[in-house]
Amino acid sequence: MAPNTSNSVAVYNIVGPTEQPASRHCFIRPDDRGLWNACKACYLFLIHIGLAAAIMVLVIQIDGRHFKIGSDSTVFTFHSRLYQAQVTGLLSLALVTLRLVAGTGSALLAWRIIFILLEKGGATLVELTRLLSLRVPIMPAVISETSQCWSVWATVAIILMWPHSFAAPLVSSSLSWIPGITVLNKETPALIGEIGPHTDWPAILYDDMRVTAVISAAAMTANEHDYAFKPGRIHLRRYFNASEHMPSGSRVNLPLPYFAADIRWIDASSNNRSIYAGNAEYSDVGKPVGIRLVGATSIIMDQKWSPQGKSPANASIFHGTKLVAVQLPGVEPFDDPLTPGSSISERDRCRPAVDQFGQLPAVGQHQVQLVKGDKEIVYYDCYILVEVAITAGLYPARDCEVVSSETTLQFYATCSVKRNDEELENDWLASLALDFTSETLKYNVLQNSSQPWIGPNLDDYVTGMLTLGY
Repeated sequence: MAPNTSNSVAVYNIVGPTEQPASRHCFIRPDDRGLWNACKACYLFLIHIGLAAAIMVLVIQIDGRHFKIGSDSTVFTFHSRLYQAQVTGLLSLALVTLRLVAGTGSALLAWRIIFILLEKGGATLVELTRLLSLRVPIMPAVISETSQCWSVWATVAIILMWPHSFAAPLVSSSLSWIPGITVLNKETPALIGEIGPHTDWPAILYDDMRVTAVISAAAMTANEHDYAFKPGRIHLRRYFNASEHMPSGSRVNLPLPYFAADIRWIDASSNNRSIYAGNAEYSDVGKPVGIRLVGATSIIMDQKWSPQGKSPANASIFHGTKLVAVQLPGVEPFDDPLTPGSSISERDRCRPAVDQFGQLPAVGQHQVQLVKGDKEIVYYDCYILVEVAITAGLYPARDCEVVSSETTLQFYATCSVKRNDEELENDWLASLALDFTSETLKYNVLQNSSQPWIGPNLDDYVTGMLTLGY
């Protein structure tokens, strides 16, 4: 039905389902035709889509890029590499603009979609308003012409329409700048210090310098020292000062100290030097300080250490055997206190098995008398002796991980390799480092760092301690 009004009287003409009224063209406005007119009618919708696409591209470009920290003297001065504050401001401005356009366009689109969907179903907005006031069901009297194209357009418009609740959190919050690690695509050379013929050896061999070197080394042994107690491979580690070219987490290729050991347990009576077990004067390089703790490991020297003639004349690979003593739980005299020099009875012998290490190698141990006031023996310290065949030098390690030390200001690189003595290079510090190993391990034990590794396998414990100290 098409209403015609004249003199406030409504006259209705019945139109058949197959008839087309002559005034059909009056219902199609001529300014709605053409692409340009369509763009003018939906310009806010098109601007909204364009802004959303532009912001999406902007976010993709920002993600994963590196920007300078802070800001310049003015945030309106733009350079080739932007500051983080400038990037945050530009993105926030774009999001605010998008929200304003979305708010305006959403209201207009909502009304237009309602009009399209209802009118194509047979009810206009005027008819809808009238029926709502009468509180009657909205049932179209006739079936009007429908268009699938209009319905699809309205559905797409609803899906693409940006709700305010989505944009609000992005506009009101700022970007989070998370520091990242830059992985270089190519190898970068870095200088970490080198020891050579011009090294100031006397500085290492002075008393105060030796104390500094020993204490620093003992502190370094506390850095994730579990690596040294993993059997089956040779474990390498080197400490060096922090470098911007080698940040924590990077991988490096550099020579690392190499220490391989083959151990053989011996009877204490078979080696004359076993009498020096527990004597700090034959194991320390500084002022001798005794230690009486289970697990203390030390290399027994042939004579008291002296700095004279210890400066390395050249770099070399160390191949040799060292006598090592490991302190075990002692025993108290079974009978009444004995006078110094008394023979040791069978009941006062060191035990063949202890709680800390379990069953010990079947070799004779060395016992040291502890005398009270030069009158009576009150205790026996027990030591088990082992000959260690050592190979020490530098190994050209590759792809080692750099880690930042938690206790010192230094970094260290760690690698684990299969034993390969043929690949070793000469090392200026091989012999000197072995001299300092015992005192370094003494302070390591005093820090209680070795306690977690005391267990039934005494072979792995000794090898791990020597590797750690070296």
